[in-house]
Amino acid sequence: MSDDSRLSADEARVFDHGWRWFSLHADQRMRAMNFFLVAAAFLTVSYIGALDDERHVVAALVAVLGLVATGAFWTLESRTRQLVHVGEAAMKAVEGRLAETTGLEAAHLTAIADDRAPAGLTYSTAFRAIYAAFTVGALTAAVFAVCGAAR
Repeated sequence: MSDDSRLSADEARVFDHGWRWFSLHADQRMRAMNFFLVAAAFLTVSYIGALDDERHVVAALVAVLGLVATGAFWTLESRTRQLVHVGEAAMKAVEGRLAETTGLEAAHLTAIADDRAPAGLTYSTAFRAIYAAFTVGALTAAVFAVCGAAR
């Protein structure tokens, strides 16, 4: 391998920085989803408990809190997704240089992963579906609780 076929120290630093950035934000994204699922479980149990005690106003408030929490997590997910893509862009640039210098097209790992992703089957799609389902459920629960309170 000749000297011109190696990545420079700067390119290696850019890749390392991009990887660390991507890794940090991808990890935050997964942790936020895990935390949301735990919060959603607690809110669901609280809602059911309030209904069992015929405390419809409390149940409605818990459902509204679920809507607010879902909106907050969905917003956080959108921003974190953007930050993950920033890291991917840095890695793609260096992977392109690596593919160019080595002659190995397989070095385009990030681009290959994007190309081979099944249509519609991404973390973003799954997360949006979860948030949308909980939003619909919380809205339905709030209406149900308010209707129960009106009796």
